[in-house]
Amino acid sequence: MTGNECPRWLHLSAYHDLNTDTYRVLQSQDIIALEIGRMPSSGAMNTVKITEILECHDGILAFVAQDPIGGHYVGSLIERTQGNDRYLVAGANSDCLNELRSGQIDLRALLLETPEGEWYITTPKGMMNDSLTLEPQQTPLAETDCRTA
Repeated sequence: MTGNECPRWLHLSAYHDLNTDTYRVLQSQDIIALEIGRMPSSGAMNTVKITEILECHDGILAFVAQDPIGGHYVGSLIERTQGNDRYLVAGANSDCLNELRSGQIDLRALLLETPEGEWYITTPKGMMNDSLTLEPQQTPLAETDCRTA
């Protein structure tokens, strides 16, 4: 790269939000979010699709998912009720996912490394290959019940 070139991702000035079918102008914090593979916050709920099941016993216990722009997420069952399983979902980079798969870190450690404001709850509706709607959570994950598990 010569001194006149910008990294390719800096050339982005807007993106298509698939959740609302609208275009948004990117702000500086959005460019950082896109660089690490997360959808910029728009007030609209994000969606992900499961790409890999990590653990399964009488249903899915843990999974890896991907959002429409390629960001990676990991999900873990937190509540099982009659037909309404709830999952905690958090963003995860490729390196952390590889460490999780190889046993270098556990799921709890990966989830607790999630930056504040970047974790979600989802309750699947329909089939597991359908998109999952992510509901953003406000309380830092480290301050929730998972820290005592």
